[in-house]
Amino acid sequence: MKPHTSPNRISNLIRLKQEGFEVTCFTYFEIVPLDVENEEKSYKAFIFLCQYGGTVDGEDYGFRKCYARACSDKQCDNIYQAVMTARTYAATDYNALEQAGVVLDKRRMTLAEVVKKFEGMQDEYKPIQTIQDYVEKARAGQNIRIEHRLNYISAQEYVSDYKIQMIFLMVAFIITCDGEIHQHERCYACYPKDQEALEKQDKMDIANARLKILYNKFDQVSIKHEKLFY
Repeated sequence: MKPHTSPNRISNLIRLKQEGFEVTCFTYFEIVPLDVENEEKSYKAFIFLCQYGGTVDGEDYGFRKCYARACSDKQCDNIYQAVMTARTYAATDYNALEQAGVVLDKRRMTLAEVVKKFEGMQDEYKPIQTIQDYVEKARAGQNIRIEHRLNYISAQEYVSDYKIQMIFLMVAFIITCDGEIHQHERCYACYPKDQEALEKQDKMDIANARLKILYNKFDQVSIKHEKLFY
């Protein structure tokens, strides 16, 4: 028995494991420099991502997942905030895989090593809030409203000695909680620009599937929001 398609999401790996497939998984965390381009200005940034790879019943697979972005010239959230955000979301994925019985082989730079580089900085910044934190606040009875916009961000990604032009499907959230406004950003998929004809629709489908899960969470706790899709 073989899966119909190669897994390209954490949920795919969990489902395959639950269906009885033999799933192996290795991970390594990366901080990748970017030259971001948009209509207003260009700036340098970093993307925090994890590479997932392994086998399903002996068949190789590989995909990556972006967790946070930060600008290196302070035009957006600082790097510490991005690291803490990436830690929270990646740890959630790691735990979900391990709870499903998928043993992780953590290679190269680990998430713990990335976080360790920024130890001692937490006193300088407010605690980092993720979208799930606001879901829990709403579950506890707080009035939460979330507005958001979907963006396609073009950026040159530096890999070893060469550059790749990438398109990132980013969502910028504006959260109103107890009269205060908070901002949050997440990447829901990405693809090489020169592979746009082949990969764009698939990556949009992945992003939309992730957004559906998020909107369902919002509905369950009565967070006011609009359902937008790529």
